[in-house]
Amino acid sequence: MKRYSILLLILALILCISGCAKTNIDPQAEVTLHFVYGGKDIHAVLQQDEAESILAILDGNPYDPAFAGVPSCGFHEDISLQVGEQVFAIACDSCSYIQDTGNQKYFSISDEDMEYIRNLFSHYGGHFPCV
Repeated sequence: MKRYSILLLILALILCISGCAKTNIDPQAEVTLHFVYGGKDIHAVLQQDEAESILAILDGNPYDPAFAGVPSCGFHEDISLQVGEQVFAIACDSCSYIQDTGNQKYFSISDEDMEYIRNLFSHYGGHFPCV
């Protein structure tokens, strides 16, 4: 009986550490697109409809567990979306991963959502890949 209690405690601890945290976005925050790469220095505050779409994409995503490691996609704050004070670095290659730079955690989004984000960057003059 003692073994099962210890095992359950360990499993609960692992679950709490690795899988419970989600992105939490301020729905009223201003959203700014940053693309500083290849001679371009773009900083654009998004229109309301664009910002609402980005907020919906970024909010409520579960972070990857800490033991999953770091995706090898290539991230930098110069290629990012800033939501209020939070900065989300976009994968510079073809990955559908995003880095929450404030806490060094990663999460994935759907390919369709990543395509929307990349098209938004293209609309403002950015491009992918950017590695």
